[in-house]
Amino acid sequence: MWRFTLQVIKISLLEKASLSIPYFVLITLLTFGLPVPVVGQILFLLNLFLIFSFITFTSKTLVLHRGDLVRFRQELKRSSLFRVLFSYVPETVGILAGQFVLTLGAVLVALILLVAGGSSFLIVPLIKGEEVSWWGIFVTLVFSALLYLSVVSSFPLFFGRAIFRGSGFSDTFVKFVSSLFFEISWKTMLSCDYMRSSFILSLVILGLILLDLLLLSIPPLGVLSPAVSFLGFHTAYTFGTVACLRLLRF
Repeated sequence: MWRFTLQVIKISLLEKASLSIPYFVLITLLTFGLPVPVVGQILFLLNLFLIFSFITFTSKTLVLHRGDLVRFRQELKRSSLFRVLFSYVPETVGILAGQFVLTLGAVLVALILLVAGGSSFLIVPLIKGEEVSWWGIFVTLVFSALLYLSVVSSFPLFFGRAIFRGSGFSDTFVKFVSSLFFEISWKTMLSCDYMRSSFILSLVILGLILLDLLLLSIPPLGVLSPAVSFLGFHTAYTFGTVACLRLLRF
């Protein structure tokens, strides 16, 4: 899977430079206004839309052509910036909304666990004059963090399932959110190819994150940071699409 994922990314970025280069430039320009109050929040959301409109378009195109890279390449050659931006607006918004809802849900559940654990292992023992269970507090913190990370780190797979099975805003949103409970979760655990590819691409993404931090620490090179961040998102979410393409069936 990981080799195929990197092939898809390579084709999507290099097959038509007149498409990918303006995209990188546009994403970079938008980041300059992020520190401005109110305007920065609007530009942040617009930036997210731009990033995911590109990933959604390439992923939808790949799925519609059943993973045929020849047809995928031909489709990209015929595409324009306008087509990439506006072909799947409802789906892109549905995916962004799904990520927001699941992130909020994961945060709330983690906070509930923290409050429950804090009450059981810290507040109640203090009120009763008993010894505080620091081990219990530590386990609660770890479990809450793992629960949150397990949901958020699964977003690329949820994205892939939503791309694979969803159409339009509501259907894509439902498919994304319901992925938390459906077949893609357990099928990945039974796939050695998925686990191996996930490990390899995790290292690639980690390298991109470290490169991004390095660029941010060197002001003249910080302008390249948005492009590197985009590559990280593109790698993760394209892998989610490829995994669903291999693991699920129409």
